[in-house]
Amino acid sequence: MATSQEIVVSTPLNNQLYAGIANAVDISLENTKCKDFFIEVEGEVIENKNCNFTIIPKSKGLLEIKIFTSKKKGVSKIYLNVKDVDLNAKIMAPIDKDGSLLLSRATGISVESEIVDLNFDNSKVEYELIIIRKDKILINEYFKGKRFNEKAKYYFENLEDEDIIVFRNITIYINNIQYFVEPIITEKRKYNLN
Repeated sequence: MATSQEIVVSTPLNNQLYAGIANAVDISLENTKCKDFFIEVEGEVIENKNCNFTIIPKSKGLLEIKIFTSKKKGVSKIYLNVKDVDLNAKIMAPIDKDGSLLLSRATGISVESEIVDLNFDNSKVEYELIIIRKDKILINEYFKGKRFNEKAKYYFENLEDEDIIVFRNITIYINNIQYFVEPIITEKRKYNLN
């Protein structure tokens, strides 16, 4: 492909893209109107509005972006780095005056990321919940959804101080891409945010 035109690329995250989520990418091509060029990538390009593209890369690594004029003439290739999204899961529950979570009133699992503006509204969560009392397993089941169902709520409402709570095999799906999150292990009496 020819590289006779200057290309300017910018992203809100310092030319860093994230796999499986929508990334805003602005591409300007010297002496070319936005409507007169298009791009191809491995992944999904949602739209081109005034040279503002939304790209969803499939996996981490280098993403090749091919730029074409509207006459199907190749202009150039550019490469952007794609990394996996670093996700964390947390127990959703009110906090008492000492800064501890009130686990007996827990309502579900929340998902967080270092990407401040990442929207998890359409994400899906699955996990295995294990609650151990002394040497007995009270529950060991898989659940789907960010909010606890009635069965999980029942077990949280009836926790005792020595109970051990384990969330493992936490899986988050964003745009149908699967992410695995570190397990959460805590004792009811020791879960303090400070």
